[in-house]
Amino acid sequence: MGHVAIYALMVIVPAVGLDAEAVDIRGLIYLGIEIFPPRETRTAFMRASEEWHATLGWIFGLLVLGDIAMAVGWHHLIKRDCSLERMSG
Repeated sequence: MGHVAIYALMVIVPAVGLDAEAVDIRGLIYLGIEIFPPRETRTAFMRASEEWHATLGWIFGLLVLGDIAMAVGWHHLIKRDCSLERMSG
């Protein structure tokens, strides 16, 4: 379940971030190309998109750290199966 959540958030977090940029008052310009034009005013939807992006980003980061901690705890300390050595090269 943890890996499914990590992979889902790898898609959802950037999508919500792009959504937040699409309705931002600054717009989005990438490599000199205007992707999203700037908006006149800030709306509640803009703030909600930014908050969701930030919250989901933190959840994603915590899931990644939890996955690392589980790998170290389970494979290195409990099972002692040398998986970490094989994964790290």
